[in-house]
Amino acid sequence: MRTNNYVESWHAQFNRVVRGAHLNLYMFIAYIKREREEGTVSTTLAQLRHGCTPSKRLAKYDSVDRRIKQAHEEYVHGDIDTHLLLRHIRHVMHVFH
Repeated sequence: MRTNNYVESWHAQFNRVVRGAHLNLYMFIAYIKREREEGTVSTTLAQLRHGCTPSKRLAKYDSVDRRIKQAHEEYVHGDIDTHLLLRHIRHVMHVFH
């Protein structure tokens, strides 16, 4: 550590990792989400390497994925426009919660 103050040391390391100081709130939240996702993926890969079987997904997640994929395919084929695609996805997410 370059300083005796552990908080200052952590803060300096954090700024190096995120490549900047004085992040705005949105950048900070995006960083935290990205780190959480990377940690989750790393944990899952380590579990798979050690022979653990992945847990089954709930049926509702498969249903949401299927409905979003269907709306995206309709959009790609030109059956619906961007506005309608977003409305479909918003509806799926609203029903999901």
